[in-house]
Amino acid sequence: MAKKVIYIGLERCDFIFHLAMSLGSIHHVLVCDNSFKGDMYSSIPFDQSENDDNIISWLDIDFARNISASQNVDDYDYILIYAGDRMEEEYISYEDAIFLIMPQCSHQGLQSIKDMCIPLDNVKHVVIMRDQYSKGMTAKTIGTLLNLRPEEIEGFIPHTLEDFGAYLSLTHTGRQNPKCLSSDMREALVYILTVLEDTDRKTSQLMLTRSWGILTKRLKQKKKQEKQESKAARKEKRNGNHN
Repeated sequence: MAKKVIYIGLERCDFIFHLAMSLGSIHHVLVCDNSFKGDMYSSIPFDQSENDDNIISWLDIDFARNISASQNVDDYDYILIYAGDRMEEEYISYEDAIFLIMPQCSHQGLQSIKDMCIPLDNVKHVVIMRDQYSKGMTAKTIGTLLNLRPEEIEGFIPHTLEDFGAYLSLTHTGRQNPKCLSSDMREALVYILTVLEDTDRKTSQLMLTRSWGILTKRLKQKKKQEKQESKAARKEKRNGNHN
């Protein structure tokens, strides 16, 4: 049975993208973009007119828009559900699932999580705050608002132009080198990988840093294949014209 990761919080697809890239370098991964914005799915370069299926493949990772993980998706090792601000009741019933609670570090972001009424006492979860502008929002304050112990807040990712610029690049090209991310963002990704893979920090760091090389190699191979297919098609067309 596939492990399920349910991302709830700030609708910015960079974190779930890099998590998918890291896991996808050694596992079969499906990313379900069930967010309001749909920025993950819309970032993937593909021709909609040539796509008859709801699932598209990019860099050997499958992406889908607004589908249920309870559908026929048993052949995956991981199913990453990028839910954003859209909490569905069925997520609670998923076996072998972990919730990544990653709201914007603001009263509005926390209130959004609170309004979803996620039974955090009954589900496996990790809480990391995103877009931290001020250190005035402490773990104690957040714990009080979300009815959590302060020590359950695993960390904070400050808002940086570095991460936001990387996000814009991702949404325009469908890919992004993790080296362009801030150290806090990379550290959060490494921590989540250690939790999911039940491994040590060093191994998780290698997964993150090597994923770009592995997936870039796949992209080059795909482009080479497409070039060969295009060349063969042109040759066949010329031969047809001569006949």
